[in-house]
Amino acid sequence: TLLDLSESEAEGSADELHFEPDFSHVQASDPSDYIELFSEEKEIELELIILAIEALGSDKNKADPEELLNQFFTDYHSLKGTARSVGALLTENLIHESEDLLTFFKRFLHKIHHADFAALAAINLKVLDVLSNLRNEMATSGSEEHYWRTPELKGKYLKTLGDIKRLNEELENRGYEVSLEDVLDLF
Repeated sequence: TLLDLSESEAEGSADELHFEPDFSHVQASDPSDYIELFSEEKEIELELIILAIEALGSDKNKADPEELLNQFFTDYHSLKGTARSVGALLTENLIHESEDLLTFFKRFLHKIHHADFAALAAINLKVLDVLSNLRNEMATSGSEEHYWRTPELKGKYLKTLGDIKRLNEELENRGYEVSLEDVLDLF
């Protein structure tokens, strides 16, 4: 396995990160669009995509990895934009970090090891769990601030954020280099 994603490390990981959202700049707004976009049905759909990504590590899988990662990225990106519009800072930040990891996978898809898909899926299942809790907080109070002010929830958020960053760093430390062919479509 790439990373130990056990909950027992939550305290240590939380202390390593220095992320402090500024809720004072958040304008009170109606989160109904966000809650409608990130419905329980959408959550199930995202979970199924994550499980399909996990299956990419199997030699028997016939799914198109690029198409699956693009679909997941697009869904996350839409959710991030809607979260931004309602001042869901924690959701926006967590999805942004997840998008960075997905971008890495998309860019180096031809170099990714099969086991890496299981790690990507495990992290995104944790992300989805946190996003679900944040959505419920938005539905209840209209803000994510209470979630952040609850120590065990903040620890879970920071642990998940740390897992994303550690997997990204581990992948980057393998020495993948961007060749002209890797970025040709950017020009």
